[in-house]
Amino acid sequence: MSMYPIASFQVGSGGQNGDIIFNNIPQIYTHLHVRVFARAPFASADAPVGLYTPALSGAVYYFHGLNGGGGGSASSASQLTYGDIDVQRIPAASTASNIYGYQTIDILDYTNTNKYKVVRTLGGYDANGSGQLHMEGGVIPTLNAIQSLGFTTYGITGTTFVAYSRIDLYGIVASTATGA
Repeated sequence: MSMYPIASFQVGSGGQNGDIIFNNIPQIYTHLHVRVFARAPFASADAPVGLYTPALSGAVYYFHGLNGGGGGSASSASQLTYGDIDVQRIPAASTASNIYGYQTIDILDYTNTNKYKVVRTLGGYDANGSGQLHMEGGVIPTLNAIQSLGFTTYGITGTTFVAYSRIDLYGIVASTATGA
């Protein structure tokens, strides 16, 4: 398997107003891989980040996951949502400053037009023992190839991601096995 950089978005010193969107994703890879390093500005201990496909306005996304909290508590969730998949919880203003969340996201067979697209995620953050850990799976409900991806902090207006947050998009080419 080989991984190739496609695009990166680094939030500037003033923060990001609105969603982060990657358009015109090349259709030459087997899978997509995303790395998110982010923090939200609003008053909360943490904030949800949603992944969506701009071409699917109003679509119902499905996801399930396991979450762990800082005190050893764990929970699971399964949900249908309109507009995006909850792929991460990132630290927000009530969490100690300079703590960012990290998430890896894989979108499997993103060009396959015979099935819905599977999404798997793993990530979290530590805030001196009070952070989060997330592992989730979901479905992007389309048979169309994924040509764009968006990231949101759930309808928050104004600044959505703080300075130095970063999202990197990669293409993965699966090696083909030959022989016996």
